[in-house]
Amino acid sequence: MAVPTHIRPLHEDHLAHRIACAVAAEGGRAWMVGGSVRDALLNRESKDVDLEVHGLSAVHLEAVLRRVGPVASVGRSFGVFKVGPGEDPIDVALPRPTKAQVDSTRGAVQGDPHLGLDVACRGRDLTLNAIVADPRTGELRDPTHGRRDLLAGQLRAADPLRFADDPLRVIRVARFAATHDLEPTPDLIALCRTIDLSTVAGERLASETTRALLRSNRPARFCHILRETGAWDTIWSPCPWSIELEQALDRAVAFRASVGPAPRDLALMLSVALGTATHAVDSVLDRLHIHKRQGFDVRQTIQQVLPHAAKLATCSEPALDTALRTTAEQVDVAVAVATAASLTPTFDGAAARLRAQTLGVLHAPLAPLLFGRDLIRLGVPKGPMLGQLLAQVRMEQLEGRLSTPESAERRAQMLWTEHASSRT
Repeated sequence: MAVPTHIRPLHEDHLAHRIACAVAAEGGRAWMVGGSVRDALLNRESKDVDLEVHGLSAVHLEAVLRRVGPVASVGRSFGVFKVGPGEDPIDVALPRPTKAQVDSTRGAVQGDPHLGLDVACRGRDLTLNAIVADPRTGELRDPTHGRRDLLAGQLRAADPLRFADDPLRVIRVARFAATHDLEPTPDLIALCRTIDLSTVAGERLASETTRALLRSNRPARFCHILRETGAWDTIWSPCPWSIELEQALDRAVAFRASVGPAPRDLALMLSVALGTATHAVDSVLDRLHIHKRQGFDVRQTIQQVLPHAAKLATCSEPALDTALRTTAEQVDVAVAVATAASLTPTFDGAAARLRAQTLGVLHAPLAPLLFGRDLIRLGVPKGPMLGQLLAQVRMEQLEGRLSTPESAERRAQMLWTEHASSRT
């Protein structure tokens, strides 16, 4: 297969195209970098476009950008500008110098507009991410032969001498292997095994792990490469690796899109990853700083899902309705059922999900049939007995023995009468 020399240029109305034209008018040159170029070569849709500008100082570049659109000040000291209105602005950056240069210029603008395209490309992590394109013409530049590696299905370091500038790149190798179905070269695996990951922040580990678990159809591949590179313990310790764990993760992909609004999909994948080692849940989630996402308590969901999923997986068919209703009292049933089906392939997750939907407990518990005010109206005084009666009626509702407010009220009246009689 011939190595492509161009990709489709951006439309002239695209913000990145307009920025590139404005930069060129001032004597600089803007290149599309990273995922948008790689995805174009793979014929994949890419929402994000990042630009790297050569030939203009940070001050000059900022002035040019402000004539094109609003510019956020975030990242200016790193030579990075966010341009454009809305929630998805374009990142426009100066070429990043080597790690040694960055460390020696702390506090100054950490970007070198005269670094040169080849040197800038070799500072990136992998050859497939070191391909750049002119947004106006689609012309490609590829000093590290990333197109060749992409066609060969390989992951290779853009520059082995600079790869360790950011230790997180080891985790990114595993993530790209999973999300793009690519094979790290033996040299890259060996290089990764020499890199100390102890200084990588938990939030960055969580970002790569989340992408691998949610964007790959083979998340087990992520775990496999983590083992090969010696990075397993950086994320999953003390959770032991097993082939069963990898198989469960790949089974979970079939349920990932059906568990409900995000981040329930993340709760599912992490529950499955930790399901064979429940003792590791807190330590792993602490390391990854996993708590709430988008208002949804991912951590609590995982902690509660695992015991309920284990019960569902071993539940007999006659007891399934009660188990589903009871599970809904504590956690999202869709996540629990998907976790159970992923960890236990003999459990019919599709049937259990359908049954939970029929019962009305897939994403929320059953509405109570009886409230405290109802018992007070029946003559039950406030106090411990009122709570006990509500709990008994609720239990019988979850067991399917009560299904209407009238039946619940009659049952509560009977229990209250029995209690009163026993005290006389």
